[in-house]
Amino acid sequence: MTRGPFTTQCVLVRHGATADNLAGRYAGKRSNAPLCAQGAAALERLRESKRVAAEPGALLVSPSRRCVETARVLFPNASFEPAPELEEIDFGQFEGKNAKDGFKAGETFDAISGATITSNGVANLLAEGTGSLLKYLEKQGGL
Repeated sequence: MTRGPFTTQCVLVRHGATADNLAGRYAGKRSNAPLCAQGAAALERLRESKRVAAEPGALLVSPSRRCVETARVLFPNASFEPAPELEEIDFGQFEGKNAKDGFKAGETFDAISGATITSNGVANLLAEGTGSLLKYLEKQGGL
């Protein structure tokens, strides 16, 4: 791929694993869980593999603890800017729970919120989050 003189590369990195992630629990805005040992170790291996940039030109990070910890592991010498626009969604009554917790028939986060959570944990909210990020970058003069 040929890049022009005014091209900016943007790399999105999801936070490392937490105990909630490994247990399959909804962990959103209310959960300020730290990375678990497995998550931190996986990030260390990723950093050592050189598959991520050594020093990004700019680093925007969700203010949640797991995201800040992820940034510090992957980019230990970089400064970063908290970006509330990247914060997770609020799972409300489903925070800390998973499908095994025996919700009433038809009572799932997807059904109540209108979101679609797949088995991979990917939500249709990605488009909404990406839109927030682009608006934020435009406001900062990055686009």
